[in-house]
Amino acid sequence: MADDNLFKKFVHIRSGKEFDIGFLRESNYIETLGLDGPKLMMSWDDPNRYLKDELQIREQDEIEAHLSDDWALDGMNVKQKFTVMVDPSAGRFLKFNLMASPVFKLKMLSDKTRIFRQRGVAEIIGAISAGFKVDAGKFPVVEDYHCIAGERPSAMLRQIAGEQGGHLWFGREGWHIKTLSALFAEEPAFEYHYGKPGADFQIISFTRPSQQSKIQEQAVRGFSGWNDVLGRVKAPSAGPVLSRASKYAPSLNASQNVQTLGNRPTSSRIAIDFQTHGNGFLTPGMVLKLWWHRATPDRPLDESLPDKVVISSVAHFYSAQKYYCRVKGAVPFEPTA
Repeated sequence: MADDNLFKKFVHIRSGKEFDIGFLRESNYIETLGLDGPKLMMSWDDPNRYLKDELQIREQDEIEAHLSDDWALDGMNVKQKFTVMVDPSAGRFLKFNLMASPVFKLKMLSDKTRIFRQRGVAEIIGAISAGFKVDAGKFPVVEDYHCIAGERPSAMLRQIAGEQGGHLWFGREGWHIKTLSALFAEEPAFEYHYGKPGADFQIISFTRPSQQSKIQEQAVRGFSGWNDVLGRVKAPSAGPVLSRASKYAPSLNASQNVQTLGNRPTSSRIAIDFQTHGNGFLTPGMVLKLWWHRATPDRPLDESLPDKVVISSVAHFYSAQKYYCRVKGAVPFEPTA
């Protein structure tokens, strides 16, 4: 096994046997600021049908992955269990799509009803996904939540994150739920430069995703609900988003709490999508400082691009002893006029 392989070890849990890393063609470990990751995509050369016939890998099998970039920046040392989502195709070359097992289990239909009356966010997450640490920001206890038998616990957790104006994701050491404003207030972990040769952390290429119209249509609304005592209640009109809500169609919400209704328009948008050399430290929720250098002395920086972002997702891509990262950076959503 080469020392400069990002993936050090794979173990097929059902059989207890290891993969031969030498047959790994390429892999992509994707971490996200939501319940759609972490994900793992792998492509293997299986000339002797070891994976197909000997291990007999099938959907919903678990695979334990060991990742480390000790030969690069030494910023990653991960051991996670993943569940096979897509059965390998026939033939010599096999492709696997997997999801982190703790997240996958939350997407399975619940076999019993769970009711949480006036419980804190961290307590609910801890009860639903026992065995993992929960890193939670400060959220008020104003709502009751439930997961009915036959529903997916992930749907309830998405509801909690949305109503609390936060992001919920599974990281390398457990669960996190934070608001984007709290994340954005953190000091940058790294400074990345575009157009500056010799910089320690360089942006190789980038694009600017266009999400403004889509998010504006979803977030800028007059959210309202029904309170048994007060009657119809609605979100306050203060703030850059809610002050424009009267221009758009109202949206009825199940909540009867004004504070929750005020969180509903809270949103973020992907402001930049860039590629850089591999850095195992990069994880969702991390703040980055960005510098966009120009060749013109009178305007040395491009100020039309974001100078600070929160990592929304990062893909750690490995192929042929080359390691790159693709980063999507988010900023707080602000509506246009």
